[in-house]
Amino acid sequence: MSSIATITISGPPETLASLGTRRAVVLPLDEYEALLDRLEELEDIIDSRIALAEYQAGQGRSLQAYLAERKERYRVSGGLGE
Repeated sequence: MSSIATITISGPPETLASLGTRRAVVLPLDEYEALLDRLEELEDIIDSRIALAEYQAGQGRSLQAYLAERKERYRVSGGLGE
C-alpha cells in the first residue's frame, strides 16, 4: 500500500536528517525545476567548451563528414539541404 503526503513549504528549504545525518532536502517544486534548468545549462556550457577545445586541437570533423556518418550509421537522411 502506498501513501501520499501533502507538504506545504513556506520559507527556506527544509533539511531532513536521521541521527544527525542529512538525508534529504524538501524545497518548492519551482525551485527544484529552476535548479535542474541551471544544471542543464551548465552541462551544455561544459560540453561546448570541450567541443571547442577539441576543434581547436584539430580533433573536429566537418559537418559533411558527420552527416555522412549519421546517414550510414542510422540510415537517415543527411538533412540540412539534402
